[in-house]
Amino acid sequence: MSADIENVFGRMPGALELYGHVERLLLGFPGVTVVARKTQVGFRHKRMFAWVWLPIRRVKGRPESYVVLSLGLGRKIDSARAAGAVEPYPGRWTNHLIIAREADLDDELIGWLKEAYEFAAR
Repeated sequence: MSADIENVFGRMPGALELYGHVERLLLGFPGVTVVARKTQVGFRHKRMFAWVWLPIRRVKGRPESYVVLSLGLGRKIDSARAAGAVEPYPGRWTNHLIIAREADLDDELIGWLKEAYEFAAR
C-alpha cells in the first residue's frame, strides 16, 4: 500500500484496514488500476467507477469509524444501505455507501461493484 493511500486514511482509526478490504475486492476485477489523490482513492477501468474516502465531518447516527464507497452507476441505488446519491449527468449516478466493517462487503455490495465496473467499461 502506498504512502499516499496511508495519508488519505491515516487520520481515522480502522479506516486503513477497511480501505484494504475494499481495495482487495476491486482489484479482483481484471484491468483495474488504483489512482490515489489527496482526499480519496479511485479505481479505474477505462473510466473511474469507484472511490473510497473519509467523511469530512462526523454525522449523527453514523458509526464512529467508517469509509465512504462511492460508485458510478447508470441508476440510483434503491436501498436503505445507500447514504445518498447524485446525478451529475443525465443517466450517470454517483451512489454513496457507508462501509463500517468487513461484513458490509457482502454479496449485494459486490453486485453493485460489478455493475459499476461494467458501467465504466461502456
